[in-house]
Amino acid sequence: MPIVAYQSFNANVSTTHDFNSMKFQRFTKDTNTHMTGEGSEVLEYPTNREILNIPIEGPAYKRPISRLESDQHTVGVFGSHICQMWQHFVRQFGGMPDLMVIGEMDSSHQDFKSMVSGVDLRFDAFPNAKACQSFSAICQNPAGGTVSAVAAGIGYVVYSVADLNMVFVHVPNEIATNQPAMQTFYSQIANELTRGGKVIHVVLGDTNQQRPNFTADVLNAAFGVTTYQTAALSASPVDVYMGAAGGTNSNASKMYDVAVYRSDVLDLKKIAYISQSATSVTVTDHAGLGIHVERKG
Repeated sequence: MPIVAYQSFNANVSTTHDFNSMKFQRFTKDTNTHMTGEGSEVLEYPTNREILNIPIEGPAYKRPISRLESDQHTVGVFGSHICQMWQHFVRQFGGMPDLMVIGEMDSSHQDFKSMVSGVDLRFDAFPNAKACQSFSAICQNPAGGTVSAVAAGIGYVVYSVADLNMVFVHVPNEIATNQPAMQTFYSQIANELTRGGKVIHVVLGDTNQQRPNFTADVLNAAFGVTTYQTAALSASPVDVYMGAAGGTNSNASKMYDVAVYRSDVLDLKKIAYISQSATSVTVTDHAGLGIHVERKG
């Protein structure tokens, strides 16, 4: 029962991939202004950054999202945000993620060595020239070799999870609204695949799409099918208390962060969104998400 997750942080174009490239960024501040303006509150579970992948018993506390100050951004707060996601996902899906990919972070940098840790976890880094182009991944090794990196490039990382090809994206802005260019983008990724008949089973991440079904339409056109479906056309973060559905960007107007799956091969069991302020401190401009799928038959 693959469970995979994605969270984009808000990094800049620095070629130095340290924590300074991620903290107190413009769109994160815009997100905080939007959420505090709405008086949003979050449900925060107990966590321990040293045992990321073990459920921690305890109730969620309702906390108001605080107005963001520059000194609130620490590596520990970003790690606690990841921990909140895992605790919410285990309650939503009945299991921890097999794999979580983080966009706009290069975990090979020394600044992130103590961000999170846990039992039998593997941390993979995919640096690119700019901090905002990099990816990192947290894999659960007890999956017994069913989680492996397949390909990576500008705007994407591909993993095989239980022989399903999972494509995690941070689509470059310069092609995000160009359907022919996006069809080429996904076709080239499929050509790199070594398992599963070169079929993309799931696309997850920051698509920078301008309408909710754009990515599904692109995939259907690229591969001559009609079976790619968007898992959710709006986001209702499970950690936001009494929150309304909306988008996943800084002002909740666009569904940039989505999951699209091949519905003739997979059953969607559940999708869950997490807000940009899971610890009550806003750390990014993009909602995070997790998806639970099962192979049909």
